[in-house]
Formats: sequence, structure tokens, C-alpha cells
Amino acid sequence: MSHTRAPGRRVYRVAVATLLALVFALCPQARAGQGDCAQPSSVGSAPTATDCLFILNAAVGNTSCTPECICAPKGTLPTTATDALICLNRAVGGAVELNCPCNGGSTTSTTLGFPTTTTTTTTSTTLGEGYSAQHSSYINTLTFPPVDLQAEVYDPECCHDFGPISRDFIENGTNLKDNGVAVLAAALAAITGTDLNAVVAGAIATGEIVHLLDHRGIATTQAEAVGIAGGEPFILHWLQGRFAPGTDFAAANSGTGEFLIQPSSFEPGTTVPRERFTDAAFGPTTMIANGDTFGVAVPFGGLLIQLPIELVRVTGTHAGATEDGVTYSDGAVSGVVRVDDMFAAVNGFLRGPQCTCLGIATDVFTKDIDGVWVGTGCIESAIECISSDERLCVLMAEEFDLDDELAMGACDVIPTVTGNIADIDLDGDTATFEGLSSGERFTAVTATISGVADE
Repeated sequence: MSHTRAPGRRVYRVAVATLLALVFALCPQARAGQGDCAQPSSVGSAPTATDCLFILNAAVGNTSCTPECICAPKGTLPTTATDALICLNRAVGGAVELNCPCNGGSTTSTTLGFPTTTTTTTTSTTLGEGYSAQHSSYINTLTFPPVDLQAEVYDPECCHDFGPISRDFIENGTNLKDNGVAVLAAALAAITGTDLNAVVAGAIATGEIVHLLDHRGIATTQAEAVGIAGGEPFILHWLQGRFAPGTDFAAANSGTGEFLIQPSSFEPGTTVPRERFTDAAFGPTTMIANGDTFGVAVPFGGLLIQLPIELVRVTGTHAGATEDGVTYSDGAVSGVVRVDDMFAAVNGFLRGPQCTCLGIATDVFTKDIDGVWVGTGCIESAIECISSDERLCVLMAEEFDLDDELAMGACDVIPTVTGNIADIDLDGDTATFEGLSSGERFTAVTATISGVADE
């Protein structure tokens, strides 16, 4: 027997599908073997977002390119997150040079109109070898803020107001905090009972997620910092790590933990972290760091989630730096995820090994003639997908059926809901919103970084 669901439930259910797409989609993808520079997956005159996501996965070791050189458009090997950024710039029409070293190409990277890192590769240096941390922190909590889904206007408690480029300012002239991802997280908790914050907390407690902050060049005491008007310039390194032998979550959470840095935190052949913020200030009680693009790599439920986040901002309230490190009572990480990146990732996920039950070989979501994302490849029924592990595949690929209480699909309405939630204008055309704001709160305790883990 079937019946019509309440409208509110329909909205929440679709929003849940969008959140799951965002969180889980960036998984290793099968390579199509095209072979052109920066095109490990597609054919045509230019890379697509799918190619760029593939390159980002290759940069963190989730997959590999054959030949390896086609995933290094900056001109040098190994592949890094910079290659994915160059690819993405070209994919969206940027006039950038693709310089894959497949025929003895350049050994240095090229500045292409946005921040890149010039890297000289070596064969003898261990990643991060010789790196010495300074005032360190371990992020012991990481949470999405609550959102009232019944409110006429979403006003998340965290984390950042993107001002003139945000939907609420453009449409209403207001200055609310922007956090589209938090809206989706709230929908997930309301409908499925899957509390994303609880899942992340569990991963932190087991050591699956270990984020470390290394503060370079700050005052050693709060008294010294107080004397610096407007905050002291410094460099913030955001590192991925693991518990050192003898450290468990209890020790880490108490501020007495010892940690090893994951080698993947560094640019190849160097002691230079991939994620570093040079536009940063450390004041008497607050810290702020701004970046252009932040390549997030987070283990989640057995998957390594890769997501480029733009317009990154890290802030925190602290009690000063000591020799033991820095403690943050209230921190926040904010940025913007491009909607195009999200849909490219969803398409890759649905074609990937996790969703073979769907039998999909082409993109489910595509852009129409007006540049609007639509579900052109939604399927009527995914009867071959019967296991709980395949539920996400059904949710994103199967058509929405309002009259079937047992139906799980939301494919054909995901683009509409995503368009309604997208809240950041990235191209200056205020008729459309290309980005989805994101923000998470964190707290951190002092930490000892004793070295770099073995590869």
C-alpha cells in the first residue's frame, strides 16, 4: 500500500541524499585510460571536474595514473594537490598551461594566476624527514553546528559570514553566518538518525581522524604576544597524523599525547607541509589564518574523503602559547565547496565499484544548456541493489517516487534541492550560486609532535 508523504518529510529526505553525496562521493574511481595531459578519465579538448578529482585522489595515494605523468600538469612529479587545482582552473575555462612531463617536460612548476607551489623532486629524501614541530595542538573535537530546519531562514551558529558573495546578503541584504553543509547535516540527523557529529567523534576517538596544528614563529608566552598590536604574524601548518606508540585517545584528549605526522602531509621530497597558511596572525587571545584552497583528506567509515575547499579561514580562541603547545577553547574552519565538484564526485561514485549494482556507465547528473545541473541519468528502479552497503547508491541514482513509502530514491530532485541550498556566488553572476558554504567548530589541546611516521 502506498500513500503520500508529508511535504516536510520529502524536503528532509532529499536534503539527506545531498549531504551523503557530499560526504561520501570522493572515492577512488576507475580510470578510463584516455592519456591526454590532465585527462586520466575523459576525452575532449579540455579536462573535466572528474579528471581533477581523479588527480586529487592520485595525489593522496587513493589511486594511480598510467602513465603517471598525465596527472602532473604543473610539470613535475610526483602528483600533488597543486596538479588538481591547475586541472580545475583549466576545466572551468581558465587560460592556464598544462605541462605534463610525459616527454621530458619541465622540472619546475609554473605560476598560473593563482597560488601554486614550486617543487623540486628528489629521489633520496624521505617525506618530512628532519621536520621539527614548534607549538603544537591536537584537534580533539570537530563538530557541525545545529540548524533549525523549521526556520524560515537558516541561521547557523557557525562559522563565517561570506558577506557580499553570500545568498542572504545578495537576496535580503542580511549578514548571517553561512553554512550550507550544516543545513544538510541537520537534515541527515532529523531523518535517518545518523548523527554525523557522533560519527566524526567516534573516528577521532579511535585515531582514524588525527588533525594536528603546528604554529611556526609565534611568541613563547602570552605576555610576549600581548605586546604585539593586532596580533603577531606567523605560519600555521595543518597536518595529518597518528597516535605515537603509547598514546591513546585518553592521553591525547588530556593534552599529554605524543603524535607522528603522516608523510602524506608534506610536499614530495620536502619538509614543506601541503596545508600551510602564511596569511595568519596570533594575538593575545585569538588566532586567524586565511588560505586560498585547502585540500581536505579525512578518513571516514573506511573511505578517504577528498574535497577541495576554497576561501579557507581558520580561527580560534586560545589562552596563549606555551612550550607545551596551544589550547583552543573555540575554533572554527570555514570555506566553500563548488557545486560542480560535488556533482562530479557523485557521478564518479555512482559509476564506481561501490555501486556496480546500478549498472551505470555514464554520468547520472549533467548540466543542461543553461548550465543547470539536472538528473538526466536517473533510473526508475534499482532492484539489484539489495544490501545495506548499497543504500547510498539507490538514494542518489533512483528516481524519487512520492507515492511509494518504501522508495528510497531522490535522484531527480537532488539538483533542485542542491540549487536551493547553494549559497555562495563565485563568478560574479548573482543569478546563480556556484558554491556551498561549509563550517565546522573545533577544540584543541596541547600536543607533542615527536617525528614523522614511516611511509
